[in-house]
Amino acid sequence: MSSPPPPSQRSFRPRRFIKGPDNQAHNAKVAELRAQIDVISKQIDKAVVGSAIVEERKTLTEELKGLMKEQAAMKEQRQAVNNQLKSVEAEVKRKVKEIESVFSKNSFKSVGAIDKRISEIDEQVESGALKLVDEKRLIKEQQSLFKLRKDFSSVEAQQKSIDSDKAKIDELKKKLSGIRNDAVHKRFEEVQKKLDALRSSNDGIQTKRNALFSQRQALHDQIKALRAAHDAEFKKFKADIELEQKKREEEEASYKAEKEKSDLVEKIAKLEQEATLPAFTKEIDSIHGLLGFFDPSYVKPQLSILPAETFVSKSNIRVVNPDTEFVVLKKERESFFVGTGGKKTKSKKNKAKFTVEPVIIAQLADLNVALPTSQEQVPATIEALKTKLAELEANQDAETKKNSDKVKAKIADLEAKVAALSVKPEATEKAPESTPEAAEVAEATEA
Repeated sequence: MSSPPPPSQRSFRPRRFIKGPDNQAHNAKVAELRAQIDVISKQIDKAVVGSAIVEERKTLTEELKGLMKEQAAMKEQRQAVNNQLKSVEAEVKRKVKEIESVFSKNSFKSVGAIDKRISEIDEQVESGALKLVDEKRLIKEQQSLFKLRKDFSSVEAQQKSIDSDKAKIDELKKKLSGIRNDAVHKRFEEVQKKLDALRSSNDGIQTKRNALFSQRQALHDQIKALRAAHDAEFKKFKADIELEQKKREEEEASYKAEKEKSDLVEKIAKLEQEATLPAFTKEIDSIHGLLGFFDPSYVKPQLSILPAETFVSKSNIRVVNPDTEFVVLKKERESFFVGTGGKKTKSKKNKAKFTVEPVIIAQLADLNVALPTSQEQVPATIEALKTKLAELEANQDAETKKNSDKVKAKIADLEAKVAALSVKPEATEKAPESTPEAAEVAEATEA
């Protein structure tokens, strides 16, 4: 598997400088406009009407309100009389219609005419010259006349009521003509003319005040527009900051992923190298080295296939507490076995000195082989090393296959992780939406 360039050699995109809105210039413009507003406000306060004129206008306005109330009261009175007059006139019309309906049913126009006809019938009946049929007819007519005479009596009472209602109508009309607001209306017009004259004299002042109000409102609108533009600029600045930050985070995430991918590829390469090595290579090579150390006549059967480095593992050195019969030398290497001195040393105690380097002790400990504490124990150590060597070589093929399967499984897992890291996230296309925040936060982000 080919390795990508190391992430450490990657150069990041230069960070883009994003300039924020000029708060100082914005505040200066707003302050200048506010100063102009203060000047105009003072001019408005000075452009006022005199107190005497204001007081006169107030008095006339109050009088005008009172006159309007009087007019309203008179209007209500006239309305009430008119309503009463209409009611009486309607009642007269109804009564007249009732009388007319009575007269429309017969030819008699008065009670006297009815009485005269009744007398005529009496005379004809009393004469005895009438036939029985005619007499019955006249008697029946006479009975109808008696009933009609009674109805005519009620008509006379109705007529009296009508005459009374007509008199009441005349009285109401007279009362209505008395409710007039001519004087009030005349005074109302006089007060209105005075107010119009005062208003006309103050038109110049009011015109000036209206112009000043318009100027002040225009300045307020300018401040509003400045703030809206400043907010929009700040919003864009904030969005650019967030976009730049997001791009930086994406670059850092990409760098981290590439670094992780590079480490995994390197680890895979090492595992692939390990998979080609036979099992127990290091232990066997170590045993060959120890056999050559303890037995100078020993010849290795083949060259070591381990990387060119010392046969002693320096990464796992152990400290062994030796017996009191030998001394461990740490700085200089001496011969494995040192004999007694010459004749000049015969006076000293004649005793063999047995020494072993710390790396040898650690190597034997790694192989679980007993450490010789004297020259007499060296053959046993050599025999133990050969036995260990034969045991490892016998199991080497089976262990090699087992280790190879484990390494291949690890490599497959690591390659899957590398493939997952190779999928690049979608690039940032647009800035996220943002709302204006405090200027201090934006300045801190820019810094």
